[in-house]
Amino acid sequence: PWNAVVVKKLRKGITALQADMKAMNNRIRQYEAYKHVSTTVQGFSQTLPLIQDLRSDALKERHWKELLSPRVLAVAIPLSDITLGTLWNGDLQRHEAAVKDIIRTAQGEMALEEFLNQVRQQWTEYELELVNFQNRCRLIRGWGDIFDKLDDNLGSLATMSHSPFYHVFAETATTWTDRLTALRVILFTWIDVQRKWVYLQGIFFGSADIKQQLPKEFGRFKTIDNDFVALMRKVSYKPAILEVAAMPNLQRQLERQDDLLNKIQKALGEYL
Repeated sequence: PWNAVVVKKLRKGITALQADMKAMNNRIRQYEAYKHVSTTVQGFSQTLPLIQDLRSDALKERHWKELLSPRVLAVAIPLSDITLGTLWNGDLQRHEAAVKDIIRTAQGEMALEEFLNQVRQQWTEYELELVNFQNRCRLIRGWGDIFDKLDDNLGSLATMSHSPFYHVFAETATTWTDRLTALRVILFTWIDVQRKWVYLQGIFFGSADIKQQLPKEFGRFKTIDNDFVALMRKVSYKPAILEVAAMPNLQRQLERQDDLLNKIQKALGEYL
């Protein structure tokens, strides 16, 4: 059975056959049967590199279907019934160019698949780094690392689209590009909101005079403060970045807070 083939053992077996045949006397080596078997065993030996490549995990069901198709080996049996003999009888040597082309495609696709799996694993497991802030909530830090990872992955996904093997993974790659782009937009707004909130809470909660002089802005800030602290507490419970990004209306909430903080900051600047 093909799934039981171990190339190292196969090579050892073929080498032993060749040695046995060389040890035969000249009288036997003159027979046509000897020449036929010798040629057959030599063919086994020459196809070993292809056999080794075909044992690669890179070959998926779609590659095997193409390999067994009338265009290549023309073998009409189920994949589960393939044996080593199936491939040898299909004359691998004669179809070497087509077989190598399928192997190259499988290896190229495997590289893209492994990259997409890395992207999925990285962002599925990634948790936001949080730091305590005045015992009120925990704030996000390590923004540079997050944006570096996002830009690196988005750049690689864009480069991947130029690969000749891209079409197989186009849907998955597009999904991750959209998810990471949306995540970047959310975080870009979030870092701005957090920075302004830290600055303004220090002013409003640290100065009774400004509270009295700007009661309208202080009231607005109190509302934002409550919403922002509540948001950061939710994040503390579940800091997985994709779960955080999936919070309902998160982008709209952050944009609203950013807009109000800008207005408060403008009024504060005019007052000062």
